[in-house]
Amino acid sequence: MSLSAYSERMSEETTFLSRAEELLQGRRDAIRGLEEATAELDDAKTRMAAAEKRMSEAVSLAKDAGWTVGELRQLGIPVAAPRTGKSTSRRRRSTSRPTSATPASAGESQAGESFGQQG
Repeated sequence: MSLSAYSERMSEETTFLSRAEELLQGRRDAIRGLEEATAELDDAKTRMAAAEKRMSEAVSLAKDAGWTVGELRQLGIPVAAPRTGKSTSRRRRSTSRPTSATPASAGESQAGESFGQQG
């Protein structure tokens, strides 16, 4: 390899590496604020949890003093509906049927078998 060919190849590699560094720097710059934003979000979640706990305690005190949920809502206080002890989610009962092949599933398997075959 001649000196000029070697020099040209090194120049291409340097250009390649320089361009790669520029692209990486752009990617680094794009995520620079993520660490700070993540810390802010974590802090906000912590403060929100503490505020919700204080709110719950304050509502309990108000209810213990005789205020009803309806009255607190009329005052503009965001009060959750009282829990009745019953689960609000329902489980769906299985409506299983015998596991015989249905016309739809039989058609699907036939279509799948002949799909790759050309005649």
